[in-house]
Formats: sequence, C-alpha cells, structure tokens
Amino acid sequence: MTDSSPTVGETIVIGSIVGVHGLGGWLKVKSWSDPPEQLMDYSPLIIGDAIHETPQLKPHKKGLRLKLPNLDDRTAVESLVGMDILIRADQLPDAGDDQYYWHQLVGLTVIDQHQNVLGQISKMLETGANDVMMVSPEGSDAGIEDQLLIPYVLGQYVTSVDLQQGQLHVDWGI
Repeated sequence: MTDSSPTVGETIVIGSIVGVHGLGGWLKVKSWSDPPEQLMDYSPLIIGDAIHETPQLKPHKKGLRLKLPNLDDRTAVESLVGMDILIRADQLPDAGDDQYYWHQLVGLTVIDQHQNVLGQISKMLETGANDVMMVSPEGSDAGIEDQLLIPYVLGQYVTSVDLQQGQLHVDWGI
C-alpha cells in the first residue's frame, strides 16, 4: 500500500464498498463490472488515497468480499465503507473495434446529421434492450426536461464516434 493519490482522469470507478463482513477485515463490495466477478481481475485497486497492490477478492453468496493487505480487523476497515473502488484506466482491456467503455463516451459532444450540436453525453443508462445516452444541452439553465435520451445503437442512431475529436455523430430528429 502506498499513500500516493491518483490524479483525476486516470482512474475509473469499478465498484464501491457497501459494508464490513465479519471481524477479520473483510469488506462487502458492490461491483459495477459486467459480469460483477470481473472486478476480481484487477489489481491494484485504489480506495481513497491508497493503492492496494494485492487485494483478495472472492465471491460470497450474491456479492463479493474484499480483503486488503495489512488491514486485518473490522475496526481497521470500517472507515472504508461508502468509498469507491477505482482502477487505472490503462488496466482495462482494449474494448475492440467500434466498441467503447461508457467512461469514454461520457462528455463527448453529440452532433446530429445536420451538424447541429445537441449537447454532451452526461450519463449512460442500461435499459436491457440497448444502452441509452443521456444528452444534456449546453447552458447552465438547462433542466431535466431538456435532456435528450438517444439509444446507443451503432449504425442506426450512432453514425460515428471520434474519441480524438471528442465527438459522437447521430442520425436523430428531423
């Protein structure tokens, strides 16, 4: 474990600590990975301002349990409850051609087929059928009613993604 803090933009939240488990320093974990067990593939983990090099993760009933090195009792880990679990972005495997992680899409400027700027992707939603982009118009006075929800379907609604330019082009609206 080190005390060097990661800088913003280099890390991705992949889970959170939701409670303690037993007296031996184990933590209950909620994973944002798909599938949730994929969180076990990452090391080191970043929690708070500490980097944990060799965490132990194991499935337990309907969740995961995490044991951090040198934290061997309940009292030592109670302060971690509620914290996010992060990894460095470069720990993620390559998404592949025409595939993107959500963190790569959030913040992109959305441009329609007429070159009109619709706003920026503020959030990605999982709906079951397909993912949906929540697009927020520019301007601080925009409210929730001004949000656009556009299905993230490559080739149908999403015509191109350009991470270098920070743009996502859509065929949307009139």
